[in-house]
Amino acid sequence: MISQDFLTELEISLLRSYAKASSHILPRNQREPNFLGSAQYKEDFVNKFMAILDGRRLVLNEMIQYGGHKNSAELLDKVYKTVEDAIRAELVRNLLNQKTMDELSFRKVLRELKNTVRSVFYQGYLGK
Repeated sequence: MISQDFLTELEISLLRSYAKASSHILPRNQREPNFLGSAQYKEDFVNKFMAILDGRRLVLNEMIQYGGHKNSAELLDKVYKTVEDAIRAELVRNLLNQKTMDELSFRKVLRELKNTVRSVFYQGYLGK
């Protein structure tokens, strides 16, 4: 079972990671306006985002164990991979439209991630 405490903690961690990564990464419009500048922005943002999120790994792991899962490290790795893939996909989509990761698009990703994370937890239980 996935606990509501885990989802709440994950959401808080994701919001904190977004806020810190946004404030520490040089905005795309201050970089070279070409493919290389966009690629650098994407990689810098994702790396900073995931590094900040990784700081919450122990708390998230405890929340998974609280839900009764024995393989919490494996589940957390799947969740982190899912989060990273979703952030990269949204950045690629935004950069094609000459935008950066704004708060509105991040909140959309956050809503989608909640459903995706649930499916990660229940994959083995529901016969998928």
